[in-house]
Amino acid sequence: VKLTTRSGLGADARLRDLQNRLGFTVALARQATERNADIRSRVDALTRFEEALEPSRLAREETFGQPHASERLRAWLREELLLLRSSI
Repeated sequence: VKLTTRSGLGADARLRDLQNRLGFTVALARQATERNADIRSRVDALTRFEEALEPSRLAREETFGQPHASERLRAWLREELLLLRSSI
């Protein structure tokens, strides 16, 4: 699937029930751009994209690649998510 717009990517993620994973990936990309002076100019665009995805976020917990995560990993993910949301 070739997606050239953020709105197209967000819509496709919702159709495939992947909006949480897309939001997580965008958040990681934003954090990486904040740490890299060469690409820091993209922080604002990624922040706006991340904010646009937030209303579509699903309440359920999921992991990016492990279908059955341990409770310890889930607790760590919840803590990291709270920190991530407070940085937006």
